[in-house]
Amino acid sequence: MGFMNINIFINKVEFGIYKIINKKTKYILEDEIIIPKSFSIGERLSYIRKMVSILVKEYGVRKAYMYVEEDIGVEIIDAVKVEGIIEELFSSCGVELCK
Repeated sequence: MGFMNINIFINKVEFGIYKIINKKTKYILEDEIIIPKSFSIGERLSYIRKMVSILVKEYGVRKAYMYVEEDIGVEIIDAVKVEGIIEELFSSCGVELCK
């Protein structure tokens, strides 16, 4: 079973994918998805959804932990939209979201 940590920022989404083997965490992948500034909000959400969907399917993610950076000011609305699209994706893929 794969696990995923996601940290949502204004301009990127950081993530880590790992498995727990013999009560030890083994990281498989740690990276970030940069959100292009030239994209409209709709294009950004679609881009993030596609990228995270690929990761979920590729690594068999079944549980995920998600965090939103709190000190981002007025742009919190865009971060909340990203959070919502990722939550919807997890729900449709059968990934349990732990907060």
